[in-house]
Amino acid sequence: MRSETLKRLFAGLLFAGLPLGAAHAFNADDLARVKASGSCERCDLRGANLKGMDPAGANLTRAILRASILKDASLSGGNLRQADLRRADLEKANLAGANLASSKAAGRILKWPI
Repeated sequence: MRSETLKRLFAGLLFAGLPLGAAHAFNADDLARVKASGSCERCDLRGANLKGMDPAGANLTRAILRASILKDASLSGGNLRQADLRRADLEKANLAGANLASSKAAGRILKWPI
């Protein structure tokens, strides 16, 4: 019994240090493209820090923005059709007039002016 408990404890400690969910991060080239032009279709921006960015009217169709930080960002009038916004931090983000058709948006979407 004691041996089994030690095995479970060891296994728990072993896996506790693994970065679960962090196996895939954003694509640096995609992030650079968004910062330069404000647009990037089908970009992988998973977990990227886009806090305060102002790519108004950006085309982020089908972009993966899962768990990204978009706090205080202005995406007004942007195209976010079919974007993955799950777990994205959109606190105080301006999405007025943005196309969010068929977007996946569950999680920390608090409110935005529309």
